[in-house]
Amino acid sequence: MTVVKEKKVSSKSEQIKLEKSLTHLFVVSFNQAANAFSQLLMREMVISRYSIEMMTGEQFINQLENKMEDGYFASIIKLQNDVDTTILFLLPEEEGKRLYNILNDKELKAEFPSIEDLSDSIGELNNILGSNFTNCLANTLNHTIHNSVPANTLDLLGAILESVVLQREFVNKSIFCAEADISDKKCSTFTVKLIILSDKTQLMGILSQS
Repeated sequence: MTVVKEKKVSSKSEQIKLEKSLTHLFVVSFNQAANAFSQLLMREMVISRYSIEMMTGEQFINQLENKMEDGYFASIIKLQNDVDTTILFLLPEEEGKRLYNILNDKELKAEFPSIEDLSDSIGELNNILGSNFTNCLANTLNHTIHNSVPANTLDLLGAILESVVLQREFVNKSIFCAEADISDKKCSTFTVKLIILSDKTQLMGILSQS
């Protein structure tokens, strides 16, 4: 279930820092997110897969190339402090509609509420799930970290990733990409994806000062 990959770690000391930061900031926060999701849905949600890699923004986009034309609900949160970090919550379009019905205790019907209502519900979830990472980082640094208001949309995955990676100028930067699939334990076809993209140099810099 656990997949941890590292690319171009330049020194042994950096590798040790990477291991500690990944364990504390990513793995722990993903587990907390799954627990929070379980409470919201009143069903057991588990981490079905997670991965932590160092890569460039271009590599991140390329690995999802075969899904670029698929429709996704997305919620994007940016940290407003000293580290360039984006929290991205992704659901395929049909799963987003199904999740809305579960949250609002409705039967699956042919007609759905407006895209705005669906997107806002997904943004509320990301606000809860993403805050686990923010709180974990804030506790590590021992100071307050603020999130932006979630930006929510339904769009092609390619357009969503362009807004996250290109506008944040992540393309040629070395970034931590930590992602987890959070699934219904009794229905493995229902899965949401939580992704954290963080500038490697900035993140390691502030962690070394904590």
